[in-house]
Amino acid sequence: MPMGGYLGILCVLAVAGLLQRNEPMLRTSLVILANWLANTAFVTIAGVYDPWVWFMLTDAIAAGVVLMHPAGRMQASIGWIYISMILVHFGYWFARNPDAILDYLYILDWLAVAQIGLMVLWGMGGVARRIGHHLHRADRRLSQPSRMAGVDE
Repeated sequence: MPMGGYLGILCVLAVAGLLQRNEPMLRTSLVILANWLANTAFVTIAGVYDPWVWFMLTDAIAAGVVLMHPAGRMQASIGWIYISMILVHFGYWFARNPDAILDYLYILDWLAVAQIGLMVLWGMGGVARRIGHHLHRADRRLSQPSRMAGVDE
């Protein structure tokens, strides 16, 4: 996914968490955004495309923040994807094969896409719950007898 696509989606997810007043969703989306920005800045400034130690450090911090008080399965799953990324970093180091960089980055990219997918599903679930809540309230109001003065039932 292009860099602008990641940034745009992550910003939209952070705003969605803010608008839904969902602290766990907001925290998780901001952690993913901060992790991505820190890693992108490091790669750009250092010119190193496989800083697996740096990636492992940022992913460990992100996993700790996300898993600190998981609000549900989606948040816990996103945290465990960070744990999976740490295992991929160890695998890349253990392989000691510079030719594996494309596979390494490909796996990390797909794990990041999985995190974003889970965030989108989480956000859609929150929107669906809000719509359902409002529809239920409207239905209750419509089904109650009118209490207006002078209206015969």
